[in-house]
Amino acid sequence: MYTAKVGDMVGYFRVGGTGGHMMGVGYGTVTKINGHGHYFLDTGKVFDKHGNERGTNYGVHLVNAEYLRERVAKEQARQDKARLVRSLIQKLQGSFSYSGTVYIDGDAKQELLAMVNGL
Repeated sequence: MYTAKVGDMVGYFRVGGTGGHMMGVGYGTVTKINGHGHYFLDTGKVFDKHGNERGTNYGVHLVNAEYLRERVAKEQARQDKARLVRSLIQKLQGSFSYSGTVYIDGDAKQELLAMVNGL
């Protein structure tokens, strides 16, 4: 059973795909809790006493807003790192000539070092 009180800031999201990626992330404030334990948010969303969105089959769950902010930040950091690694790979692949030799000038070397240090 999820617990929050009127006025609390809460978060909600749906886990999608096989990788457990967050989708439909949002935040709202609890404006009302009825006798059945249903949470009404200022965004218009309604969740049952277990924290599941009512009236949908999409698996949207109510969570603590701070927990969700931390999880979103970690996911963003993971995506940024993956993007940086892909850029590093592209930069390295672009340094090969057709004959198989590698040419990396001073500027390219500094850029590659900055990318590696960013990991």
